Amino acid sequence: MLPWNQRRDLSLLEKEAIELYIQSGEVINAYLRDPITLPRPYRPFFQKFMTQLDSALEKSPLNKQVILYRGITGQYADEFLEDVGKGKNEFSDEGYVSFSSNEDIAEEYAIECQNRGIIFVHEGKRNDNVLFIGGQEQEFLYPRKTSWRIISCKTITTGSCIITFIYIERK
Repeated sequence: MLPWNQRRDLSLLEKEAIELYIQSGEVINAYLRDPITLPRPYRPFFQKFMTQLDSALEKSPLNKQVILYRGITGQYADEFLEDVGKGKNEFSDEGYVSFSSNEDIAEEYAIECQNRGIIFVHEGKRNDNVLFIGGQEQEFLYPRKTSWRIISCKTITTGSCIITFIYIERK
């Protein structure tokens, strides 16, 4: 798989959108998950940005199966585990979703926790539209509004942190 910046099939605008996401993904996803916070004058620019990033993702089928990991912690992890405890087994994310092919990277995010963390484990299928960003984190980016189904869960303790591995698949 070629990292995005070595690909010739992506337009300049698509590459600029990817670069912006790499620099400001956390802020971008915050706006996608809570669109009321985006000031009205910025909405047209933001829509154009999303169109370009979405286009890059559509041009990015995986060329092989790959196991991917995503680590989360904090309030989002706590709320997610609470929902799973209540029987919820499907979810979606309004934002773009980053994974890594390196489990250690996901674990770093998950063990930032005070008490609990989650590592999502997903088998990316050949031809799934997933943008390989690469870099130190070996990042893969899934489209916004991707829906997921929980297959199984396993919990372990690492030091003072409880980590729940949640195995997921795309719906």
